[in-house]
Amino acid sequence: MRQRRYPSDMTDDEWALIEPLLPPPACDTARGGRPEKHPRREIVDSIRYVVDTGCKWRALPADFPPWRTVWGFMARRAAAGVIGQIRDAWPSGSAATWAEDREPSPRSSTPSR
Repeated sequence: MRQRRYPSDMTDDEWALIEPLLPPPACDTARGGRPEKHPRREIVDSIRYVVDTGCKWRALPADFPPWRTVWGFMARRAAAGVIGQIRDAWPSGSAATWAEDREPSPRSSTPSR
């Protein structure tokens, strides 16, 4: 687990609010799947960092999971309506913001070389 260092990183209380809203990992379902490589809290912290700072997905600091992992997690949860549920459950007046007006996809889906 990475050390909490950014203002957008969640507190333990915030994570306790969000974690139950996330669907179970694929490896824990009847269909099965690979275990997740990166902790979900780190991925959610990464999404919050992008939303808070307005940086490009590819500009995530190196101590976050890879941008493609973070973007994929965000895109799948946004398509399933989970981001809206999290936003609705979030206490009003909180300093944290969620991707209401933010595009769920990076500007370019192919890496520049």
